[in-house]
Amino acid sequence: MVALALLKTQGGYVPATEQDSEVMETHKLGQVIHADFKKMRNSKFHRKFFSLLNLGYESFEPAELSNDHGPVQKNFEQFREDVTILAGYYIQTVRLDGSVRVVAKSIKFGSMAEHEFNKLYSSVINVLLKNVLTHYRDQAEIDEVVEKVMSFA
Repeated sequence: MVALALLKTQGGYVPATEQDSEVMETHKLGQVIHADFKKMRNSKFHRKFFSLLNLGYESFEPAELSNDHGPVQKNFEQFREDVTILAGYYIQTVRLDGSVRVVAKSIKFGSMAEHEFNKLYSSVINVLLKNVLTHYRDQAEIDEVVEKVMSFA
């Protein structure tokens, strides 16, 4: 199952984020898909969260790595999961071999209450300030940049 957020405009429904647009591009013109729709509580804040993640991802410059399978690439979904885990929003699961695996909690609106999402947003900013966006002074400066990015979108 694929999650997709849509924004209603006068011209119809359009993808709410860049990631939603990428999901829509995987379907062929004329292809029929089935979906169950839920009204999101605060779609602007959801877009702001993804704008924050995109800002962090674009600034993330990992070391060039390779292994026996070739070069290792950065990946937005892995970045989002790692940031979410570092922000303290994860569950621990047991693998078949008995080892523990840490998995990012779902940030779907149906899975996370709005007050918890607000705390996640603040924690993610702290993670990004410490690990990626080190050239920013504080949360207020990052919020200002994110708001500007959103106004151009």
